[in-house]
Amino acid sequence: MAKIEPKLDQYEFNKLVNAWVAQKKVSPSKMDRILSYKIYNQLFNANQRDVNDCSCLDRDVDYKVTKELERYL
Repeated sequence: MAKIEPKLDQYEFNKLVNAWVAQKKVSPSKMDRILSYKIYNQLFNANQRDVNDCSCLDRDVDYKVTKELERYL
């Protein structure tokens, strides 16, 4: 069960997104699990997931984060 993370302020969230974008520019096919799950938990606050859970959700998290951020970037 995921520990419910509180919503970050806009500045902190933007720092996470900028780090994610910089990482994807360097290596688009690789995923930083911790960073991706933090962003996922901020975007989908009601359905938070824990980074220590099964890695079978990694592709889904990466896809949903990418899809959601592409709408705004």
